[in-house]
Amino acid sequence: MRTVYVVTDARRPLRQRTRNALASVIFGLLVALAVVGHTIALIAGAIDALITAAIGTRRISYISGQLRDAVRETWEEDREY
Repeated sequence: MRTVYVVTDARRPLRQRTRNALASVIFGLLVALAVVGHTIALIAGAIDALITAAIGTRRISYISGQLRDAVRETWEEDREY
């Protein structure tokens, strides 16, 4: 039977474990942010659909047209100065 001795520097395994732990934390944070972002997008879409269903598409288009006109007037006033 042969005996093999492995001599390692104690700092490298500690650095590797620290690097792996940091990578796991960053990965978990990115996954959490992705989940929160998707949840916000889905909730915003559902609220938009409920508002459109309650008000109606004609009123929504009328309101968005008024908003467009107001923005256009404000844009033209700001360009004059």
